[in-house]
Amino acid sequence: MDDNEKLIRQCQKRSKKAFDELYKTYSPIIFGICLRYTRNKTEAEDLLQNCFLKILNKIDDYEFKGSFEGWIKRLTINAAINFFHEKRRSLVEPVDSYEPQSNNFDYDVVSQMSAKEIMEVVNELSIGYKTVFNLYVIEGYKHTEIAEMLQISEATSRSQLKRAREILQELIKKDWMEKFDEILKSKLENFQETPSEEVFLKIKAQYPKPKGFLKTYKYHITAGLAIIALSLATIYIVNNQTKPIETTNQTTNTIIEENKQIITNQNNINSENQILNNSQNNQIPIIKQNDLVINENKLISVVNENKNVVNEKTISQKVFKTNDTVICGKSIEIPFGAKTNLLQLPKDIIVSKSDLGININSQNFGKYTIYYNDISNVFRDSITINFKNNDFAKVDFSNENICPNEDLIINIKNSNSKLVWGDTNFKVLKKSSSTYIIKNLKSGENLISFNLEENGCTQQISQTINVLKSPKYKIQTESEVCSKANGKLLILSDDKNINSFTLNNEITNSTGRFTNLNAGIYFVKIGFANSCYIADTVFISDSLNISPYFVSDRDLVNKNKYQFINYTRIDDSGFERNNQVNFIWKTNDEEKSELDNFSYEFVKGGTYKIELFASLSETCQKSYSETIEISETNLRIPNIFTPNGDGLNDEFVVCYDGELVKFKIDITNKNGEVIFQSTDINKSWDGKINGNDHAADGVYYYNINGEDNFGNKIERRGALRLARH
Repeated sequence: MDDNEKLIRQCQKRSKKAFDELYKTYSPIIFGICLRYTRNKTEAEDLLQNCFLKILNKIDDYEFKGSFEGWIKRLTINAAINFFHEKRRSLVEPVDSYEPQSNNFDYDVVSQMSAKEIMEVVNELSIGYKTVFNLYVIEGYKHTEIAEMLQISEATSRSQLKRAREILQELIKKDWMEKFDEILKSKLENFQETPSEEVFLKIKAQYPKPKGFLKTYKYHITAGLAIIALSLATIYIVNNQTKPIETTNQTTNTIIEENKQIITNQNNINSENQILNNSQNNQIPIIKQNDLVINENKLISVVNENKNVVNEKTISQKVFKTNDTVICGKSIEIPFGAKTNLLQLPKDIIVSKSDLGININSQNFGKYTIYYNDISNVFRDSITINFKNNDFAKVDFSNENICPNEDLIINIKNSNSKLVWGDTNFKVLKKSSSTYIIKNLKSGENLISFNLEENGCTQQISQTINVLKSPKYKIQTESEVCSKANGKLLILSDDKNINSFTLNNEITNSTGRFTNLNAGIYFVKIGFANSCYIADTVFISDSLNISPYFVSDRDLVNKNKYQFINYTRIDDSGFERNNQVNFIWKTNDEEKSELDNFSYEFVKGGTYKIELFASLSETCQKSYSETIEISETNLRIPNIFTPNGDGLNDEFVVCYDGELVKFKIDITNKNGEVIFQSTDINKSWDGKINGNDHAADGVYYYNINGEDNFGNKIERRGALRLARH
């Protein structure tokens, strides 16, 4: 006995542990099928519960013949169809004006799609199209079977399948192209890479110069000549510092040009002293800060408001004890060795003293240069700080308080940043480039911490997530007695956070007490802390139950004599059976018997109702009946047979008292498909489909044609029942 068979047999014995394992093993399979036949996840969850209840209640009928998974799949599909019939939803789509845009379809596109992507596209179909498509393509049903299941015509089934295929072609092409564009955009939108100099030169060599080169670049040439002229003028001014220079009325721009001559430090000192003396003697106006163009240790040309040009050679005086820097944020502390009131500050920059030197704070991100001038307003030093954004992403957590076994969802907005996790004791799934799912969080407080990296900066994210504790509870049950819907269920708990109790997603109350229950499997939801709930499965047994049942076996010698074999089942778990079951047999010609098994010979042809009454007590009585037909001709055809291998009535046998020269029998299913055929009256049907798989329990139809040795024609049509149980 393999593990699967062992599990099923334990479920048949009503083992709660086995029920839990069965649900854990097969619910994903069932839920996958439910998703194919419903409009949304909520409906699929409702259908899942209905299906699983049906499976567990019918598990006694499984005989370990064939695949158990195939058995539950058939039950699930039938339940899905009944689900829509019960809700009175139409599975027939109206005729619309849809026309496919193109008959050309690249099936290689489908081969590149994942099963999940294809399922998402199929779910965009309307419920009628989707149901027919799934039944035909996925489940393998024929149109005749689909028509009967959905209560539509075969022609409607074929047309809806055709329309579904056409719509899917267009949806797949549209959806795939959108996904393709999205992938390209995500990979290429922020892509940066510096090309090699070799590539640049090759491009430059192939790019032709524009016509009229001198005309196009005349302004550039003129500017270059002007720079050269002004550089020469600067050298002249330095060598003649004591002579004030008068300018013309032309507008002169301040230009700094590197002095290519070698100037000694002593000359630098003499030049600075000369400028300061001239300034004090009012020979030269004091230089305004906004007129300065600064290049450390290099010559400076300044134009003042009086059109006087002053040339000076500066002396470096480092007051900022650090170099230009990049900071992720809006605040930095740097060493500083001078008076802060001599700083020239750009807009949005605030400076304050600190133990190290100064704090520099920016109201906005970007590059800012701070200048330091002495008391004479002469430039001495500067520093450039690039404040980069370290708060570039908005992070949303689905909730700070989550339910037990609930997933935490993290959404990162307005960012192309890289997420870096530290050590974690939980499972992280990446749903998309900006969405993460956190699983297996422990009960109580959980610290979620990670870094976001972008453009050389790091944004640290920390959030405490509280996983609510599940309330403690106890479930008590009382068994149903004699199938009277008198079972009971009571949920007990002292937890004040519990606010509701729900049974099978149908009945909700605040007491946790449910009565008038039939035997079977029940799903219980215990609601607490707003929208949280915990789920459990409960089995209510039928402690005293009787199920009468019999099969008829016809005597092949005496055509009118039948043996009725009693297969009545008794379930009296939890009770001591003090009395035996009492049986009463009745026919419609008032024949009676109190034996366990009943034998009766009918004296004439006709239709007879045979009833079996079984009782354990005055309040626990049930009955079962079958109708049989007694033929008045020499042709004897049974109306039921039981191919269960017990040696009794295992084959469908047709008998004729005379001699037949011609004989043919066809047995068909409810869809009109022939599953057995013979021209030999002595060849019986063993209950298999064309000699292969076992036919399912149910009603089948026979058609008999023949002729005896006297030339009498024999034609007979009718129904028979196959019952292995």
